[in-house]
Amino acid sequence: MSRLNLKKFLESVPVVAKVPMRWGDMDAFQHLNNCEYFRFQEAARLKYFEAMCIEIKSIYPTNELNFDEATFMNATGFGPILANTTCRFKFPVSFPDVLLVGSSATKLEADRFTLIHTAWSLKHERVVSEGSGIVVTVDYSKEGKKCNLHPAMIKGIDALQKKHCVGLVGEFEGITATQRFE
Repeated sequence: MSRLNLKKFLESVPVVAKVPMRWGDMDAFQHLNNCEYFRFQEAARLKYFEAMCIEIKSIYPTNELNFDEATFMNATGFGPILANTTCRFKFPVSFPDVLLVGSSATKLEADRFTLIHTAWSLKHERVVSEGSGIVVTVDYSKEGKKCNLHPAMIKGIDALQKKHCVGLVGEFEGITATQRFE
C-alpha cells in the first residue's frame, strides 16, 4: 500500500483524522515514538465512531431503533471497547509532519468488528504505518457484559463504508512540504 498517491489513499478510506505531529512525540532516535502511532489510531477510531453516529442519524432521523449516541460514546450503556490492536511500522517519521490516519471497517461479526487504520505522511507522501483494532460491543450498565452489535450500528457502518475521503485531496495537493507545517 505504500506506493499509493494521496488521492488513491483518500479514496480507500471512509474516515480520516488529520493528526499533526508534535516535537515531543519523537523518541531518543528522533523519529515518531512507536506508542504515538497507537494514539493516532485512537484519534481515527473515535472519528470513525462519530461518523458512524452521524450516518445512523441520517438513516434513522426519528431514532426508531433506539440507538443512544450519548451512552455509546460515553461508556454508560451499550458501547465499544477495544479488544486488540496492532501496528506495523513501515517508514520512520520525524517532526515536523502531519499524518492522515484513515479508518475502514471490516469483518463485521455478531458482537465485534475490525477497524483497519492506515497512516499517510504528508511530508513523505507515503503510507508510514498500517494497523488494526478489534472493537467489541459491551453493555457498560451490566458490568461490561459482551453484547451484539446494535442493528443501527450495522446500518451505519454499511453506509459509512460506501463513502471515501477523496474530497479532501484539494486541501493538501500542490502545497510544498514546508507550507504544510506553517
